[in-house]
Amino acid sequence: MKTIFRLFFLLALIIIPFGKISAENCMRCLGKSSGSVLLCEGDSKFDAMNKCGNPDFMDETGTETLGSFGSRTKWNTMWGTVSRKSTGGGFVETTERIEKWYYNCGYGSFSKILTFRGSNLVSIENSDERGSGPQKCW
Repeated sequence: MKTIFRLFFLLALIIIPFGKISAENCMRCLGKSSGSVLLCEGDSKFDAMNKCGNPDFMDETGTETLGSFGSRTKWNTMWGTVSRKSTGGGFVETTERIEKWYYNCGYGSFSKILTFRGSNLVSIENSDERGSGPQKCW
């Protein structure tokens, strides 16, 4: 019985992910003060500027428009009978800018591409090319 319990425990340790922060969705920058700071998906543009400084290049790649429709019907009951009173609805549309910020992480390191939707960081990717100069991020 103990062997089966140990086997299940070992399988659970292998299968269960150990947290959300990983190399794919975070980037480490050399902060303005000594040491390094972590920038992760979900952070704002303000956080990116504050933690990593100005990007080496910024590019607006487009916009994304999302919308939703909602409706509501008010029902009127009178003397036990149900009759429809009125139906109303509306459409709400939002448009967000899509921006890519490029950071040169230094000689030998891959540059990083940060994609923002509106003011939120939605992805951090490695560039196909390596950077140059002193290391600023990794």
